[in-house]
Amino acid sequence: MRYLPYLFCFQIQILLNKPKLTGFMKIFTFLLAALLFQITTEAQYSIGFTSGINFYPSAGPDRMMTGKNGSSFDRFAANYNSLNTSTLSSDLSHFKMRPSLSLGLNFMTKSYYSEVTYNTLHGHAEAEFNNGNKRVMDFKSKDLDIGMGLGWSNDKFFAYLVGLLTFSMGDKLECYTQYPDGTKSLGSENYLNGVYHASRLSAKPALRLGYKLNRTLWLFLYMDKQREGGNSAAYRDELAGDIITETINTDLEYIGVDWNDYINRPADYVLEEKEMVKSGWSGLQMKVGICINLVNPE
Repeated sequence: MRYLPYLFCFQIQILLNKPKLTGFMKIFTFLLAALLFQITTEAQYSIGFTSGINFYPSAGPDRMMTGKNGSSFDRFAANYNSLNTSTLSSDLSHFKMRPSLSLGLNFMTKSYYSEVTYNTLHGHAEAEFNNGNKRVMDFKSKDLDIGMGLGWSNDKFFAYLVGLLTFSMGDKLECYTQYPDGTKSLGSENYLNGVYHASRLSAKPALRLGYKLNRTLWLFLYMDKQREGGNSAAYRDELAGDIITETINTDLEYIGVDWNDYINRPADYVLEEKEMVKSGWSGLQMKVGICINLVNPE
């Protein structure tokens, strides 16, 4: 095990010589090689499996769906509520993030930390009309976090400051009409109905804290600060225009922030590159759980 990092570094050196590797990736692989060499000087290390629950204490108002100047979803919701003000009994709400699952692997020495973590995300927003119908929007995502950082660990506690890259493995926004009898419809009776997809890549700082109950079982508290922005794409209904599918609104592939303008001239709205609702969210993400130490050569 002690000599594995040298083998990885040799493979990284081969990668660095590949002409198709971008400058960013060369810097990243060089830093990774330097960290791996540092690890070989540390006799004590651990490899852990983590399982926890994500929750979002600040993912309330203004904390969902990124945009140029804050929340693109909030601006869309304001326009949507204004357009339907005479028929709404309750306005379209902000997205509320629900507790979700987190699974991962981490590698720790006394001063170095790295992780690969899989997270699920769930959010919900809705509005209700005077006739009892509801406009419901459900957000779902599967994220992969890859991070490295430095910190401190002893026999009882650990604390690391970590930088994370988050890769979305599919953001999905399902917009449907719910009728008073509970029936849900994605049909063409409403412009907004559809299943919208987007991608997202972002970077964020994180803090990793833990308490070691014994050599095998540890408790942890993780905190990630998701920042607005990042490389977030606009939500797009990829099935729009296909009459065989459940979504048949041929023109409305996106969710325009200026909803009234968009539904009246969708083609011009797109050509003018006006703002669309984008994927992603911002706020504090926390997770609590257990870490099972799989390998410890002490």
